[in-house]
Parts: sequence; structure tokens; C-alpha cells
Amino acid sequence: MKLSIVTITYNNFLELKTTLDTISGILNTESVIINGGKCQDTLAFLKEHDELVSRSEPDEGISDAFNKGLKLATGDFI
Repeated sequence: MKLSIVTITYNNFLELKTTLDTISGILNTESVIINGGKCQDTLAFLKEHDELVSRSEPDEGISDAFNKGLKLATGDFI
């Protein structure tokens, strides 16, 4: 069984990095990142990490971003 962890971010690279560091090492997880902003650090980080499921595009707010993450998640639990 796999757990999908959906994380949404908007121009907040440091918080994203802290969140991902916190959940790294948890077995059988998938990280789904929805980036609604244009922070260059976030965009570069996501390009460097192919193991993360991510999408960088404008959204219509928190609910829209989270729904995008749900659609990308492949885990048994979210």
C-alpha cells in the first residue's frame, strides 16, 4: 500500500523544502507537489527532483490546487 502526500505551495520555497525534508524517508509514500507560483527556486528544485510528482501552473486557490494534487496522486491513501 502506498500513501500519497499532497503538498501545495505558492512562492514559498523554504516552507516546501522543510515539508519535504520532514516527510522524506517515510516508506511507501509518494510526494505530489502543486506549485501555483513562479518562485524560481521552487521551479528549479522541482526540475531537479524527478522522483516527485509535480505540476507548476496557476490555480484558482487552495481548493483548486489540492484538487489538482488529488488527480495526480496514485496512492491507496491520500
